[in-house]
Amino acid sequence: MEKKLKRAMITTAAAALLLRLIYALLFSDTPLAQFNSLPGLDMATLLGFSEWDKSTWLNKPLFVLHRFVLFFCYIAMGKSHNFMLIYIVQSLFGVAASAFVVWGTWQISKSIRAGVIAGVIYALYGPFMLYECVALQESILTHTLAIGFAVWLYYLDRRSTLAGVISGVILGLNSSGRPATVLLALVMALYPLWLWRREKFAFLNVANLIFLAAVWLTASLFNGYFRGQFNPFFNVMPHLIEVHNQTAPQAQGAAGGSVVSYLNVLLGAVKNVPYHFGMREVPENLDYDVIRTILPILSLGPLFVMPFAVSGMVTSALLKRKNMTVLYIAVAALMLPLAARVPIGRYRLLMMPFFIIFAAIFIEELIVNRPKRLAMTGILIGVVGANLLCASPLVRSNPAAYHSLAIAAVKSQDDADSYFQKAWQMSNYTYKPSGIMLMLRFMQRGDFDSAEKTALQDKSNAPEFIFYHAVAKTARNRFNEAKELLQKIKNPQKLGALYPKYQQLSAFLQTK
Repeated sequence: MEKKLKRAMITTAAAALLLRLIYALLFSDTPLAQFNSLPGLDMATLLGFSEWDKSTWLNKPLFVLHRFVLFFCYIAMGKSHNFMLIYIVQSLFGVAASAFVVWGTWQISKSIRAGVIAGVIYALYGPFMLYECVALQESILTHTLAIGFAVWLYYLDRRSTLAGVISGVILGLNSSGRPATVLLALVMALYPLWLWRREKFAFLNVANLIFLAAVWLTASLFNGYFRGQFNPFFNVMPHLIEVHNQTAPQAQGAAGGSVVSYLNVLLGAVKNVPYHFGMREVPENLDYDVIRTILPILSLGPLFVMPFAVSGMVTSALLKRKNMTVLYIAVAALMLPLAARVPIGRYRLLMMPFFIIFAAIFIEELIVNRPKRLAMTGILIGVVGANLLCASPLVRSNPAAYHSLAIAAVKSQDDADSYFQKAWQMSNYTYKPSGIMLMLRFMQRGDFDSAEKTALQDKSNAPEFIFYHAVAKTARNRFNEAKELLQKIKNPQKLGALYPKYQQLSAFLQTK
């Protein structure tokens, strides 16, 4: 059994590595390779935060596993950012996690086949590979959580003190600086005390808890020394209160630390929970559903995995599979913290190791449990049907995703107009950044007809469109029409940085 398990782990890791080598060759020729360098997006921001040799407040060291990785990559490349090195490091975490998921699934199910199914799904799961190639922290945090969970299961199963120590350290590194996984880490550290509560107390019972606390203490001292804040975690609550107060009129104006504000965050999180169980990602700038159309190698995603995962959760509950309890605990501990802000796809990544294990065990059960196969198939069909009927958790239009892709395409000298046009149309002609970029690109090429058409499509009533429409008219010597357009701008100061150009154009037209 041990040899078969090791062979399964090695084979799965090799498949994950081969797939990532192929992916590296493919994505380097797409706009995706430029995402790390797009100003204003989280990738570029995090790269800046990792430059600890600089003396600004934002560049002060912070105890976050991902920032350690980015910092060491930065130093290794002579204080410069090499995106391929970041990709290699993060993908190696993914390869290791694929093997550990085989191990962890086997420890729960005692089925090597279920372990292989879980490991292969993990190795092929598109969003993991997508986020491994950018400088966001989700992939490393997800992979270390998967590894830490597998070691923690070994700690419980074999009563290994060393495994308890190692898993405590991994869970501590994973949760430091990331409040979303703090509750899960704490629950996993306390679980052995409850599990072995009737046995004689020993260091084994608290090995995980002690070393988790040791990492948190180290993180607190580290942050206190470098930043004057003796806290191992980000204080995200002020931001969460601000976000949720904007969407709840009854909470607007409530004090930052008031009970109403905290309750509003909790209610918002509860409202967002259903998004975790949907078949599609909720998009953002780096939109998986968009990118996989460019790179079909990423096709295995939540659309295929989540129906099996949710069916596995339902089936295991109905069949009273006690061995799955730890998976339910993990999902429950992550659910609300991850839904507290907005239910975007990359936040859900942290839950995917557990969903993948649920899915793999369900598929295994579907294969071997002939008496229950029909009922399980019915559950699967019901889950898919529920997703199709509940429209809102499935997909949310987000023109920013196509706009970001268009900017990346500009940097990679690819055809970007189709992406700008897609974002513009998707927003029903209200997403200002894409509309403005389209107008500017049309005018640069001398295509003033298309520029004016874009201005007329605008439904946002933004003064920038009127201004650039006037510029297009001026370029075609239609000065009177340009004057009439400028007169429609009631408050030119709202043009912001364009206001001086507005004044120049207005003065020029007065001479015509």
